[in-house]
Amino acid sequence: MKKSIIVFISLIAFVGCAQKSTSDKAAPKAETPKVEVAKGKEGAKKPKTVPMKAPTKVAPPKTVKAPKAAPGPIPAPADVAAAPVDAVKTASGLASKVIKKGTGTKKPAATDTVKVHYTGWTTDGKMFDSSVARGQPTSFPLNRVIKGWTEGVALMVVGEKRRFWIPGNLAYGDTPKRPGAPAGTLVFDVELLEIEKAPSPEEAKAQFDAFAASVKKGADTVCACKDMTCVQMSMMAMSKVRPPKGRPTPEQIALVSPDMKRLQDCGQKLQAAARPPAPAGKMAPAPKAPAGK
Repeated sequence: MKKSIIVFISLIAFVGCAQKSTSDKAAPKAETPKVEVAKGKEGAKKPKTVPMKAPTKVAPPKTVKAPKAAPGPIPAPADVAAAPVDAVKTASGLASKVIKKGTGTKKPAATDTVKVHYTGWTTDGKMFDSSVARGQPTSFPLNRVIKGWTEGVALMVVGEKRRFWIPGNLAYGDTPKRPGAPAGTLVFDVELLEIEKAPSPEEAKAQFDAFAASVKKGADTVCACKDMTCVQMSMMAMSKVRPPKGRPTPEQIALVSPDMKRLQDCGQKLQAAARPPAPAGKMAPAPKAPAGK
């Protein structure tokens, strides 16, 4: 704590000195031409002008580049209206066509997390979403997206790019319940970049057990702390054990919830105690009771 205060004071002093040194440097003054009086042949006094020194060159202001315009929609493929005859169809009605072959050998399972680049269009050629246009790929568990994606991406290997024609019943429906969701058959170009395998049941259990133990230890430590420095050190130690990926089960939530509540309550109490007391103000006089008639 003392070290932090010293560093903070040093920073204030440094900034103050920097501001002072900057303000001490006066702006260059324009030199006034000096005039000397010289005597002519006839004794008349003639003014003699001394040439001014060349002014200090000032660097031209830097040109500020205008922000780049947001990229426009990606044009739809020529076969966006319907799947071509060479597209492969599954029993569910999903149609797909490989645009670029992949380099991988393994395909993702429904419980795996995949990283992809994609663009989606409606069958009239309007783009409604694109990670390519955003310039940022997206990751998600394969079993938490629309059915057409869960089924279709599971057919791919890393490096592969595939076009999908997903009927409405495997997407958001012909009349989507979600506001703003595209309706009917959707067309996607998907490129599979990475596959992150889901942990085995044994690995998932070990990860959760380690997380639950860390939460309990953290709650015990924070509730025994006397100041916020102790709390911060305890939280830093807890951050080294990350919660397991995936949605926790109701049993797991019930197991860690009591310790999470203890951790929150004890931390809030110490935080409230560390706040400086509010300045005492003059209490307003109590209102007088109205005189009875």
